[in-house]
Amino acid sequence: MGTPVSFAQSNNQTLYLDQDGQAVLDANGLELCFESEIVTTCTPSRAIGDDHALWLSNNIFPGSTTDFLFESGAEFSQFPDGTATITGIVYNTANPTDKWEVKLFLADKKNWTEWSNAGRNYKDERGFTGSNYTDWSYYIEDPAKVSELVGLADNAGSSLTIEHMPSNYYYGFQVGTAANNKNADFGLSGWFSYSWDGVNYHQGDFNLDLNNCQDNETLPVGEVTRTLSQEIFTCDDLGENTVTLTATDEEGNVCTQEFTVTIEDNIAPTVVTRDIARVIGAGGQVTITADDVLNFNCGGGTSIPQPVPGSGEVTIEFATCTEDNC
Repeated sequence: MGTPVSFAQSNNQTLYLDQDGQAVLDANGLELCFESEIVTTCTPSRAIGDDHALWLSNNIFPGSTTDFLFESGAEFSQFPDGTATITGIVYNTANPTDKWEVKLFLADKKNWTEWSNAGRNYKDERGFTGSNYTDWSYYIEDPAKVSELVGLADNAGSSLTIEHMPSNYYYGFQVGTAANNKNADFGLSGWFSYSWDGVNYHQGDFNLDLNNCQDNETLPVGEVTRTLSQEIFTCDDLGENTVTLTATDEEGNVCTQEFTVTIEDNIAPTVVTRDIARVIGAGGQVTITADDVLNFNCGGGTSIPQPVPGSGEVTIEFATCTEDNC
């Protein structure tokens, strides 16, 4: 379940009461309050100019080479918190049953100034880089997570832990134009060590072209359910009202937002044109109410002179209305 987020949006609005003295707020017309993050995803494939996406310098699988390619569905993702991942399934170019699931976790993203100030460098073995390295992003393998190759097919039940190489981070996982160390395309390269027996360690490489890169919002996920602290407004709500919108997505991520709904009544009362007959009793007075002559959607009253004792026709003039605008 995601962390609740309080976030302001411009949902303030004015609603007008109808003839029945009611207004309804439509939750579906409101802006969502999620403070979304942007994740950049790319499709990794072998760097053109070499025969692999993943290279294991020592491969003990019978009949296999050192070269591996990604199946479709692999992904390189960069997150706003400075982390990144490479996930997907690789298979050996000579033996498709020599297969592994890649789980690589990167962290501590730096630009060139930050990276070089830490005494680190970039790698350019084929001379394609030029000055592009100054625009690259540099990562280290995330020390808080286990990066590994998980065995599939004939490797099922096995796993290889992969560790940043060199361990002093002199080179990192470099991302950008000509960063794959094989060509001038947008890509990634990085180096790691691994061991089959926990004693002898070998070098492994990622050399990738990165294609179809796009920015994706992380929130909301799937369908969103909106609820309001108040949906229906009446004459009792004339003026400003504070309303809370709560939005929940399919993953349980929740955001809340308070905004102001102003309720106004701009419907004038309806005059009922009819003759009114009253009998003056012993008290010498009769009362004519607003309901005798006006229909108000929010109620109201009139201030009128009262007839004096006697008989005959009396003309009533309306002096004021205490509700609505008449």
